Amino acid sequence: MALRIALDARDIFVPQRRGTGKNLLDAYRSLARFKPDWTFHLYHQGVISNNPFEGYANVIPRVVRMPGDRWHGWELIRLPLAAWSDGADVLHCPCNSCPRFSPMPMVATVHDLIPLKVHDPDFPHRELTMFHKRVGRCVRYASRIITVSEHSKKDLISDLGVEPHRVDVIPWAPDSAYGPVQDEAELRSVWSRYKIQQPYLLAFSGRGRRKNAEGMIRGFSQLPIDVRRSAMFLIVGVEQDTEQKRLQRLLQEVRIEDRCRIVGFVPEPDVAPLLSGAVGLAYCSLYEGFGLPILDAFRCETPVLTSNVSSMPETAGEAAIYCDPGDPQSIAEGMKRLLGDEKLRKELVRRGIERVRQYSWERTARDMADVFEKCVRQTMHCGVPVSESTA
Repeated sequence: MALRIALDARDIFVPQRRGTGKNLLDAYRSLARFKPDWTFHLYHQGVISNNPFEGYANVIPRVVRMPGDRWHGWELIRLPLAAWSDGADVLHCPCNSCPRFSPMPMVATVHDLIPLKVHDPDFPHRELTMFHKRVGRCVRYASRIITVSEHSKKDLISDLGVEPHRVDVIPWAPDSAYGPVQDEAELRSVWSRYKIQQPYLLAFSGRGRRKNAEGMIRGFSQLPIDVRRSAMFLIVGVEQDTEQKRLQRLLQEVRIEDRCRIVGFVPEPDVAPLLSGAVGLAYCSLYEGFGLPILDAFRCETPVLTSNVSSMPETAGEAAIYCDPGDPQSIAEGMKRLLGDEKLRKELVRRGIERVRQYSWERTARDMADVFEKCVRQTMHCGVPVSESTA
């Protein structure tokens, strides 16, 4: 069947495209190639004017404006009305939220329940309440729910009571633009820009303490002094001034301010060179719904140290070293192995290359298309809670 799919594409049409936006771009480009007879309507608020789907004849971006957008009216009202006016068969809401009412069945992507699972003193209570409310709408009103790992599916079932048959696990894949960078001049240019020297470990952090920058800093500080003095630790993605200052104070406290650098947003062209040039990726998060940087590292042929909790073992399989993210000494042991064992690093690279072959955007697109078709075939009344429908 030839379908019309409507997408809340706001995360794609932004100046600094992040995780969800990058993933959606890869997924929908693959979907458009996989289903050339389908039409994809992408609704956004016109934050950027360039079209990342240039050349895709069956992808139609559309600016939908709502001045003020009070009470999330764009998502709750304007989005489903725009999809209805274009005759969409399915509305895909990809960011842990969806409208309460829709003229057509909805598929919602709920990546994880991290704000409900991990206590973060820096996470505003109002945002936590809003997250719970939005995810609750997905659970109640979406015909089907896509999530990215079996671990997240278990959370949805156990914590929110979602019926297992309504949840489809569709993993993401590594960024299609990433790959091993071997050009020495390009690598040196990036190293110079970030004021780092070889060898170095790389870590991705971000808003909130779940990414465990503090635990990794304490782990690095507990390395044997000769190992610590011969390596550097680069933590990227720490954009908030207050968090940067807090971590800088910690560096001084543990006396490694000369061996560790903390920087903010990293432009896309720099990510693959930073990964490729690193001795390893330290991804010792306290909790993840998937752990996509693990696959990005595998794609760049970079060894990985990651956590033995939540979804990370599911994503990395046997291709990574594992640690207890709550124990800095465990993190230090993993870092020491990465920095000191070249034979182990080569073996991890080999395993990572094999592991990442199991994840592709073509597979993701095929599975998403199956969900959309399943959604259309379902006999349910749009806008009526799933628990009250015949689905």
